[in-house]
Amino acid sequence: MTERTTNWTSRRVSRRTTLRAAGLGTLGLAGSVLIGCGDDDEAADAPAASGGGSSSSAATAAAGSGTSAAASTSNVTEGGTFKWAGTEPNSLDPHLGRGGGDHPYFWMTTQGLVTYDMAFGLQPLLAESWEVADDTTIIFNLRQGVEFSDGNEFTSADVKTSIERVLDPATESTAFAQMSVIESIETPDSHTAIAHLARPSAPILLNLADRGGQIISKSQLADQTTDEIHRGAIGTGPYIVKEWKDGGSVELTANPTYWESDSDGVQYPYVDGLLSTIITDPTVRATSVASGQANVGLIDAANVKLIEDAENADLVIHEARATAHVRINLDLVTDIRVRQAMMWSLDRQAIHEDAYLVKGNIPGISPIGPAHAWAMHTAIQDKVFQDQAESRKLLDAAGLDRVDLGMQASIGPISQQIQAQMAEVGIDIELVQGGGGLTLYHDGLLPLFLTGGFSLRADPDGTIFEVWHGKGFYNAAARRHNGFFSIDPALDRKLEQAQETYVTEERAELYHQAEEIIVFDAHGVFTGWPNGLWAVNHNVENFVTGGEGKGRFKKIWINA
Repeated sequence: MTERTTNWTSRRVSRRTTLRAAGLGTLGLAGSVLIGCGDDDEAADAPAASGGGSSSSAATAAAGSGTSAAASTSNVTEGGTFKWAGTEPNSLDPHLGRGGGDHPYFWMTTQGLVTYDMAFGLQPLLAESWEVADDTTIIFNLRQGVEFSDGNEFTSADVKTSIERVLDPATESTAFAQMSVIESIETPDSHTAIAHLARPSAPILLNLADRGGQIISKSQLADQTTDEIHRGAIGTGPYIVKEWKDGGSVELTANPTYWESDSDGVQYPYVDGLLSTIITDPTVRATSVASGQANVGLIDAANVKLIEDAENADLVIHEARATAHVRINLDLVTDIRVRQAMMWSLDRQAIHEDAYLVKGNIPGISPIGPAHAWAMHTAIQDKVFQDQAESRKLLDAAGLDRVDLGMQASIGPISQQIQAQMAEVGIDIELVQGGGGLTLYHDGLLPLFLTGGFSLRADPDGTIFEVWHGKGFYNAAARRHNGFFSIDPALDRKLEQAQETYVTEERAELYHQAEEIIVFDAHGVFTGWPNGLWAVNHNVENFVTGGEGKGRFKKIWINA
């Protein structure tokens, strides 16, 4: 396997810029015996609200990167407040947050041992280097001279405390399943941390770059309540949480003791602070960027033209940054024929063109998309299509005339189109909003959940295991059975085997087999891979993203 990293460091994006991740295989442990230090950026993943977008006739740029080249201070304008038309975080505690919209916040305040770039290549962060002693032992050499924003020194004890917090079942961490392969953390000295794994794990290093690997000050974990940490974790990142006004805004200030500087020795971040004004309406977010009231904002497909026509803003498209699907609680919808009837009921091309506003491309029908091309099962992409007669036949075989199912969803063009198409074959969907995140679905009050985009993870394991394995956090049936529910042990084992092998080709074949089960046994009903869409004002410089399509605001600056 050839590892490749691409950087996107242009000072100005074009009116429409399309960013494509490299879609490479994972580095895993086998290919990362010793990784040295280098210029690095935190990474995040795209919020479910990113929606779809048109990708036709888009200019193609070099891919955005979580490790952009260090800027020269001769071009940088320091100071000012960076204004983000943002979304409401679920939590500012990385270990407990549930939504993809949390990531941009905690990646600015906390950091992990490692991060990744646009091609999902591993990069050092709080660990200057790491060595794989054997298939189940990783030795991290920690960066020295780093302080938390509370003034405490970063040491291996903080690594141990944070990871053990995630692994404690009482914490109920979102990242528990991702991190559970870690058996223990050994700390032979203050700047060495050794991770002992229960079994081989190809994705663990990339998983450590996600929320479960974020390091919080051990002093905060000892002294503050869960509710206090929820309002703002104390980390080593470039920003500090100043205030979170529920439903109003999140204000961050520059960390005066942040450890990283650019190539000229100028400390990051360049701006004095960041103000995220929470705006639920994507049209208002788009308008605020176009008018200059905000510097950047995530928008939806319906507002693409607004930004394309704007004089002072550009559109940045991240292709296939998420998987959109109807998630099914398999504990409540146990009849495979009902689930398969749902699968055959949808005209996905119509959904893409009328709701996602994406013209021409073939909508995906599986959980792993083109951003992870090495694991994507291309051979099945044309095997699922609308077949209303088959849907009706399946319901008849189940002895059902009509089926009534409740679905937690944002009510809009996508959910309404799915509702209408399923009704044509006898599946009546009641759309229910609210509940806070996935609460209604996770608590077993509704059998279905429509995600407009489950955020892309750096490794396919994070995208597929968390939802479809019997121990996955987002597996609602598992939550109703004390954290484990397996409707298909064979599927669970394939996903586990895909973790345990370091051979990319073997992992890919296991994911292909798992995808066939998930798709054709209808563990979920897939509608496509939505694009991530950013509106970026012309006064913004050095706007970069990671492979999952979320913004990096550490190295950003604003022209007056």
